[in-house]
Amino acid sequence: MVDSGGVISAAPWKSPIPITEMSSGTDKPKDCAAQMVAKAINEAGSATDMKAIAYALEGMEFENELLQTKVVMRTSDHQAIQDVHVGAHTDDVSIDFDNSGYGIKMYKTVKMASMDSPTSCKMKRP
Repeated sequence: MVDSGGVISAAPWKSPIPITEMSSGTDKPKDCAAQMVAKAINEAGSATDMKAIAYALEGMEFENELLQTKVVMRTSDHQAIQDVHVGAHTDDVSIDFDNSGYGIKMYKTVKMASMDSPTSCKMKRP
């Protein structure tokens, strides 16, 4: 384990992502949720039929290039499931976002976190 002085975090990304990568400056969205909804709209054949869009999202798998992970929309409760990366706040990093001399160094990945967790969702289908 990384010596962090006790500061641990969890994040959906593997490594520090430069801010310039977070907004593309193009017409291609980098936000995973927006891309998944766009894909569901295309599959549903409508941008106004919410029921068809919701069903198109169920079980959808999406490869998120920015976060470098697969995202799966769990059918039972519409939760987006993906890898979660656990990191420690340390001075042993190559990118320092806040000029403090510290940053996040990843040391563990929980693959498809919560994929097999039970849900208490009582979603009623229309």
